[in-house]
Amino acid sequence: MNQQVPIEGRGDNEGRRREREEAARNDAEPPAVQQRVENNKQPQWTILSSVEAVLLNGLPHPGNMSVNDFLRFNLLEDIDLDQRLLRASMFAFVQRCEEYINDVNTLNRIFATIAYKVYKRFVSIYGFYEDEGILNLRRWQQANEEVKARLHVNIRGLRNGDQTWIIVTNMLNDALKEALGEAAQTAGGAVELSGLYDSIYNAKWSYVMSGYDAGPFGMYVFNGRPQRIWTEAEVDITPDPANVDAEIEERSYGLEIFVLTSEEGWPYNRFEMDYTTGRKAAFQHVYIRREIMRVWYIIQRGLQTWWVEKTAHRPPIHIVIGTAGIGKSCGVGSFLLHSLLHFHEGMLDVVAYFTGGIAYLIYNDKPGEVGRVEQYKGVTASVRAINAVKYEKTGHIIMDTRYATQQLYTHLPSYTWGVTFLTFPNSARFDDWTTNRGGRQIIINCDDVRDTKAFVAWKKLSVASCYAILDKESQVRIVEEIKNEWKTIEGRVDVVGPVPRCVYDSMEYTKRVSQAKKTITAINDDNKRHYEDITMKIAGWQNDKVTHRLVRIVRVRDAGESIDGYRCRPLSACIGNAIFFKLLSIIVQKTAIRQVMISDESAAANVFKSGALFAFLFPRVFKVIRDNIKYLRRPGGPEEKRCILKDMTPQQLRLTGEKFLPDARQQPIEKCEYMVLYRPATVNEPVVDGFFFVEGRFRKSPKGRAALTTPNIAVLLQVTKLACHPTTASKVQKFRENMARYFSDWGAFSSNMVWEMIYINGASGGVITRWQLCDGDDPAEAADMWRNMTQYQVTLREEMQGQLMRAYRDEGWYRDAPLLAMEPAPQPRNEQAGTQGG
Repeated sequence: MNQQVPIEGRGDNEGRRREREEAARNDAEPPAVQQRVENNKQPQWTILSSVEAVLLNGLPHPGNMSVNDFLRFNLLEDIDLDQRLLRASMFAFVQRCEEYINDVNTLNRIFATIAYKVYKRFVSIYGFYEDEGILNLRRWQQANEEVKARLHVNIRGLRNGDQTWIIVTNMLNDALKEALGEAAQTAGGAVELSGLYDSIYNAKWSYVMSGYDAGPFGMYVFNGRPQRIWTEAEVDITPDPANVDAEIEERSYGLEIFVLTSEEGWPYNRFEMDYTTGRKAAFQHVYIRREIMRVWYIIQRGLQTWWVEKTAHRPPIHIVIGTAGIGKSCGVGSFLLHSLLHFHEGMLDVVAYFTGGIAYLIYNDKPGEVGRVEQYKGVTASVRAINAVKYEKTGHIIMDTRYATQQLYTHLPSYTWGVTFLTFPNSARFDDWTTNRGGRQIIINCDDVRDTKAFVAWKKLSVASCYAILDKESQVRIVEEIKNEWKTIEGRVDVVGPVPRCVYDSMEYTKRVSQAKKTITAINDDNKRHYEDITMKIAGWQNDKVTHRLVRIVRVRDAGESIDGYRCRPLSACIGNAIFFKLLSIIVQKTAIRQVMISDESAAANVFKSGALFAFLFPRVFKVIRDNIKYLRRPGGPEEKRCILKDMTPQQLRLTGEKFLPDARQQPIEKCEYMVLYRPATVNEPVVDGFFFVEGRFRKSPKGRAALTTPNIAVLLQVTKLACHPTTASKVQKFRENMARYFSDWGAFSSNMVWEMIYINGASGGVITRWQLCDGDDPAEAADMWRNMTQYQVTLREEMQGQLMRAYRDEGWYRDAPLLAMEPAPQPRNEQAGTQGG
């Protein structure tokens, strides 16, 4: 028989009739049936929803629906059918209905219902999807073009096959989109942030090049991507632990830094779209230095083996560890995000970025997927969204672990996606990821001087991008502004260390100085041990809120190893000295407590004995020693010869710090420095216990005028309890050879060097009163050096011990570095109180 299909023109009338029928049916049906029908209006799809359920659009399976129930639910009970047919399933009915019903009008009434159309379509096509193994939305998402082409061919062979293919494909795609959205729309659900994806993906490039004599600091700023970026070999500079303090060879001119600019900001600052224009601009730029590029090279290598070569057994997990405030969130996080979106021509589908209580899912722009940024307020919502697409999409997770995200290691799909942490060295934050997930540490060092200087230049020159064609007056003005800003930044770095967060912002700088003062002031006899380890360069990172204000980490790697390690060092020489002086003040204070029983003289002797060389680092103590130095006349030599220290003013008479000399395994120190106390790395150094260099220009003639010739002076220090301390020519020669090995520039620096030796005797024991001999004349150069050396001696005699104690006490409270002065110096005690030791 001929089947009469309802014509399209009846659609509107049929729709209105269907609404009336549905309303009447709901009124007549029991609550359970009503609820089912209402839910069927808006099915809640998940990624595991079956294709069967999607194609049925919420209706019961046709095999479970009888013809009688179908007619009743669709208000077609007036249709008179055989009882056997009424008991048949709709699955069988839709395939052979023309055989059961001869009346065209009856058939048209049945064909016009939505339920019949759904059942007819389902019965006709579902087998094709089942044959291809597409049983749920996940499988539909994973189906490649070849599979879909076969489905299309099969469905096209049906009546109205092309139209059916379009309808079914749209149904599945809409359900899939809803499923992915449902995974995201949980507590604190997703909010799409318009315009951010393009801002990140198409971030603007600029860069700073050095080697231009006409530019400020020899630098120019260029717009666009650098023609050449550092290679992995150029940025992977990691000393072994023995050479961690060695001077790094000065790099050649070329690319210093490059800058990425996102008009809408970056995830680390929550895109700060509500800020004022000026404040917002500060968050648009992130500068990328060599250390950051090294991090990317390592992560990129892991991504390559997992996603491209497919040779890795698990996704890459990296823990990027660096000193707090050096730009891990800002620089590393932002550049990593930008690079991940571009990795292997946009291979990754999504990058998740956790920062604080907020997470962003950045979807890459791909066919069928619009590039976008979705924000989730709440970790739970974002984790559920990630897990909903972990099999269907390729992705990577960035986590800023300044916040409590350690527990997420059991919830995030680190077995399918890579993960990168950005953290400071608090192992409690990432132990589970390294222990249970095999995460690899990447240590990132602080900025070096040229990184910082280049960014200062960029900030000014990027605004004046036409610097080269400006008039001379404008160029001079810009250069002066850059020099003034650099002077400010350089001074801040000297105090708080190379921490961008603190040196580029005056308020943050003031805050950090205050924190450093407070922290160092709080050092006491109970907690001083760790700080002693810092000054001795053997400290590990302490998992407390104090360490990051005082300590930085430096990357090291043992020979033959591929894993980064680190050593702790004071953030700056100023902080290191402040810690050291605070520790010595504790010794002084403990000694002072016992002064009821002992005098200033005895207390001073005890303190001086425990740190004779360190005493020279105290300007006031140094002056007391200088004032009590005695000349040791060489037989046949002049009656009197002034020590260089006595030619120096109180302002000049101060050491800037102390450094350990390299041992035989370490690289030499690049450059000799004046007024730095150098100490041997081992106890068997011949001839001396320490030394420092003084500029020859400080030398005065006997009449007080500057000397005509000004060779450099080496002041050697030898601590001894003996009344004599002779040496030999072979030991002197060994000392000469060591000096040449210690310093790279020793040949030029030591030309015409003048040598002075100061013997330091304790309060008890022997006292050196004569010029000390050198036994032997071989080699002649060593013997000549000793004969031409001027010798001096200082002893802790009764008349100076009280002076030393008071100098120690004052220095313990006040260091001549005003920004890190712990407290105002107490008023000097009068002589009577000092004598009584009150």
